[in-house]
This record gives sequence, structure tokens and C-alpha cells, in this order.
Amino acid sequence: MAILVKLDKFGKIFLPKKVRSNMKARQYEVVMAKEEVHLIPVLEPSKLFGSLPNASTKHLEEIHDEEHEDIV
Repeated sequence: MAILVKLDKFGKIFLPKKVRSNMKARQYEVVMAKEEVHLIPVLEPSKLFGSLPNASTKHLEEIHDEEHEDIV
């Protein structure tokens, strides 16, 4: 089922509530292909934390715990 959206004279696209409620991201990359517009979600970095289970964060903890030299 196709959903009709509107484009105003300033280029804003108005999405119905039933479409917005299914969208998880707040920012999207726009890809134009011929006469089509594709919205690709761009997730916030904080939501990506822990998404790579095999990634080691040990070196990050070591850097965080180091003493920092004061630069004068």
C-alpha cells in the first residue's frame, strides 16, 4: 500500500504519523536514484555502543586511566 506524502514550496516533506511512528532514527541520509528518494537512517553514536560484541574496549580503558600531563 502506497502512502501519499506532501512536499511544500520550501522542500519540506511531510510524513504522516503512522509513517513517523515506525521510524527509529531522527536523522536520515537522502539518496536520490532516478526519480526516487531513499531515506537511510543515521543512528546516533551512543546507540551504536556495544553493537560490536567482538570489539575490545580494553585499550580505551587504559587510555582513560592514564595520568594526563598539564600543558603550560
